[in-house]
Amino acid sequence: MKFNEDQFKTYIESHIQRYRPGDWNHAQRVVKWIKELCNNRKDLPILIIAGYLHDIGWRDVMSVEKVNLDNMLLLEPKANANSSTFIREVLNKYGLSNENINAVMSLVNAADAHKSQRMTKQSLLMQTI
Repeated sequence: MKFNEDQFKTYIESHIQRYRPGDWNHAQRVVKWIKELCNNRKDLPILIIAGYLHDIGWRDVMSVEKVNLDNMLLLEPKANANSSTFIREVLNKYGLSNENINAVMSLVNAADAHKSQRMTKQSLLMQTI
């Protein structure tokens, strides 16, 4: 798959700006880590695309102002349910093949399946044991 990340970033930024505040910076940090940890992988372009789009389900789910974690956790199931629809819409318009779209969707669905949780002293203690 031929992939131009700069071109993709230009295309996707306006979509990501419709998510929550700070998500564009977050997406760029995620992609930075993907590149650092997976730079020799053949499927790196798919991982990068998934990194940029992993929070796409949040598009238009909440207002642009900051919300607290409790409200965000209440909205998370709705955002996760939106992911597949928005991924298919955005990547079809970008011209990605169905095979590559399905691969991105699979990665994002795996990320969505990870339940967010508030980090407490108790959960941090349990992680160190």
